[in-house]
Amino acid sequence: MFANEPIIFKGTTDNVKGLWTGIVLNTPNVENSLNYCQIIGAGSSNGSCGNYKAALKIGRGKYCTDIKSRGSYQNITIQNSGGYGVAYRISDAPTVNGFQYANNTLANVFNF
Repeated sequence: MFANEPIIFKGTTDNVKGLWTGIVLNTPNVENSLNYCQIIGAGSSNGSCGNYKAALKIGRGKYCTDIKSRGSYQNITIQNSGGYGVAYRISDAPTVNGFQYANNTLANVFNF
């Protein structure tokens, strides 16, 4: 792997939607950061909080202890999610730029 290649998070089988849970960031730290990543085949379960599936969950909504959506998430490709692409609370204003989406089961973005 070279520094100019993206970090790829994926399941063990290609082209399967919702094969694994996804990435869950349950911390309000403004230093949270993902940049130049691919998240492929995630979004398999609702998790312990909330009633939605997403490949990338940033923070936590009203269903459990409220954790604000914070940090910087840029240049991320999300494909083949078994639910939403990314879920976060837009009003918390995390930096979310340059996302690309493909073949996700539900909407690309879910605001909780």
